[in-house]
Amino acid sequence: MVDATENSLVIIEAIHEHDRRGVTAIAEETGLAKSTVHSHVETLKRTGYLTESDDEFGLSLRFLRLGLDTRRRQPH
Repeated sequence: MVDATENSLVIIEAIHEHDRRGVTAIAEETGLAKSTVHSHVETLKRTGYLTESDDEFGLSLRFLRLGLDTRRRQPH
């Protein structure tokens, strides 16, 4: 298992559970170091998976696009 990938997914789930979260709250909830959370959220933000407002992160609509594309590709 790749720890970095697992950490990103844990962070995504934590943000999803609470809608918007700051780095400190995510670190406390997940048990990850703040520096680790910061690196992951910055990468996820830069790649379009997270949005940031007032130092809080939320999921972007990129996840919706992926889900809709996946649903469209499913056989009927």
